[in-house]
Amino acid sequence: RLKHSFESLGAFDCAYMDLKPVSFQYINGSSGRRHFGFGAGAVRKSLEKHGFTTQDFAGFVQMNENPESQDYCGIKDPMGLIYTEFIAWNTHMIQQTRRELDELRLQLKELSEKYNQLLLEKTKEVNP
Repeated sequence: RLKHSFESLGAFDCAYMDLKPVSFQYINGSSGRRHFGFGAGAVRKSLEKHGFTTQDFAGFVQMNENPESQDYCGIKDPMGLIYTEFIAWNTHMIQQTRRELDELRLQLKELSEKYNQLLLEKTKEVNP
């Protein structure tokens, strides 16, 4: 009741396939741990390459420039990602892959049955 304009994510498939997952460390991080994710600029480029704007995906955030903020490390044009926005996109792509896999399994089963039937017929011809 609080949402509207529902649309399938299918139009975003090509942009999804351009995403390049990476590991990284934060410049101001203190733990030394590696994080998994994406470069925000690369996500933006992928969206734009496929005709989308940053308004089309709330997972990309253009932050307000604030040179005094330590969080931005003096970076101009800071941007970021909201990873929870990727969950539905990942689910869409996984579901699509599972549907294709199920279809391929069915085709393989049908072809295998046809092959076995042909093999049986050939065997009967050779050994009547």
